[in-house]
Parts: sequence; structure tokens; C-alpha cells
Amino acid sequence: MVKWYFIAAGIAKDCVLRETKAYPERLRSALEYIAKRMGAASVRAPIVGYERQTEPKTTSEEQLNNPSNAVDAPELRGTKRTAEDAEFEDLTKIVSQVLTGDQNLKDQINDIDKQIEQLQTQRRDLVEKRKDAKRRFKRQTLAIASRTDG
Repeated sequence: MVKWYFIAAGIAKDCVLRETKAYPERLRSALEYIAKRMGAASVRAPIVGYERQTEPKTTSEEQLNNPSNAVDAPELRGTKRTAEDAEFEDLTKIVSQVLTGDQNLKDQINDIDKQIEQLQTQRRDLVEKRKDAKRRFKRQTLAIASRTDG
């Protein structure tokens, strides 16, 4: 899913992501792009600088047992999933339109290539006919010239 955001944000040109030295910054940029696209649905504002996360002061067991940390997970997941699905569907439509357009252009290019081949074949045939006509004309003029001389 993140790959599509990389592509949509203009960070990546294809679906192949390679981890480079610039990868963390590119990932942050993609996450900022995602947050901007999500608008009010995003949890945090876009990250401005790199911040290290600190260790929680409570243990994970204490956090799980604390009622103030309870979250209605299924409802949030459903809403978030729907937003992700909608975004993915939009990206899928965009990609399919681009692929369809690309396929149409390929088909047009192939048709033009076939026409060029046909025209080149016709040209070769016409050049050959012209050469034959010139040869016949030379023979006929030589035959006429030899009759008149003789």
C-alpha cells in the first residue's frame, strides 16, 4: 500500500522500492503525503523534523489493563479500512486508466508500423516496375534505332 503512495506522491516511478540512504527521508515524505491526503482522518500532523520515540514509562501489561487506554478497535479499523480502500480504489482507477492509455498508444504505434511496412513494400514494387519499364524502353529504342540504321 505504501508503494502506491510513493508513486502517487511522485517519490517513486514504479512499484520497486529499494532501500537507500535517502529512504528514511523519502518514507517520511510519503507519510506526510498520506497524512495530507487523509486530512482530518489522520491522527497526527505531518512530521516536520525527525523525532525519536521514547520508551513508555509503564509496562505493556499496565497499558493493557488500564481502562483509559481502551479503544473501540473494530469501529476505528472499519472506518480506517474504508478510507484506505477508497484511496486504493482511486489509485487503482488511475493506474488502470494509465495502463489503458498506454495500451491504446501501443496499439496505434503497431498499426502505424504495419502501415509503414506496407508502404515500403509498395515502394519497392513500384521502384522495381519503374526499372523494368526503363529497361523495356531502352530495348525498344535500341531496336528501333537498329532498324533505322540498317
